[in-house]
This record gives sequence, structure tokens and C-alpha cells, in this order.
Amino acid sequence: MERADLQFWLFVAQTLVSWGLLVVFVAWTTRESKVGPLLHRVREPRTYRTALLAVHTGLFVVTVAADEFPSALGGLTLAMAALLTVLAPGTDDQACGENGVSRGWFGLRYDELEEWRLSGQHLRFRMFGEWTAVEVPSEKRGRVRAILARVARDAESRYRE
Repeated sequence: MERADLQFWLFVAQTLVSWGLLVVFVAWTTRESKVGPLLHRVREPRTYRTALLAVHTGLFVVTVAADEFPSALGGLTLAMAALLTVLAPGTDDQACGENGVSRGWFGLRYDELEEWRLSGQHLRFRMFGEWTAVEVPSEKRGRVRAILARVARDAESRYRE
């Protein structure tokens, strides 16, 4: 592959990673603004991300060490891809805050919940028509119930365990 071709494809890769970082930033700021100050957060296990970061690191070392490779552009692209890997939310990440809840990439304010119920160690709620849950430690349940009773009383599920 010619050097110009390689630089072109690295530019394409860097553009895609930049867009990915922008999407993650917008999703993160939107989600966090809806959740508000955190009461509890659970992040999914990051085993696959650790493996992916190891691959990024190996490629980064090879890229920077290669003489005939555009190492600055390649290294920057790989560093940005590693940052994207670290910052992207996991599908099972969950948070419960003063203003709302989040699951994966999405967050909802309490007053946006279609339906909810606080049962056991979880706040269960409908998100886009599907039931999901976030963990709420027992010491925070009273606080969460008080917030929900104040802002989303009408959305409480009639289902009782």
C-alpha cells in the first residue's frame, strides 16, 4: 500500500473515531444531565474493554516504532480509539440520581418514566416500552421513593409483589 493511500485511510479512521467520540460526549452529557447528582452507580464488568485496550496499546507501540508508517497520525488515531473504548458507556451500566435514572446509553428524568416500581434492591421502570431496572441500595431507597412520590406519583405501577 502506498504511503498516500495509508495516510488517506488513517484520516478516514481518525474521522470515524472523532465522530464516535462526539456521539459518546453528547450521549454522556445528555444522560448525566437527566440523572443529576449521583445516588448510586453500577458499571458493567470491563473485561472485554481491558482486552481491547491491550490490543490498542500493542498496535500503538508497533505503529510508533515502525519507520515507514505515518506514526504521528497512526498513533493519534489509536490513542483516540482507546479513549473511545474507555469512555463509551456499557449496555449494562446503570445509575440512579437525584433527578433520574440511566441504563446503558440512555437516561430519563423521574418525571419522564412511563411506569415504575421500587421493589427489593431495584427501581424497576419502563424505558422505551421495555421493563428494566437499576440497583438502589437499601440506605437510598427512602430518598428515591420520596423523590418518585413527589415527581412521578401517577406513574407508579399498580403491580404489587
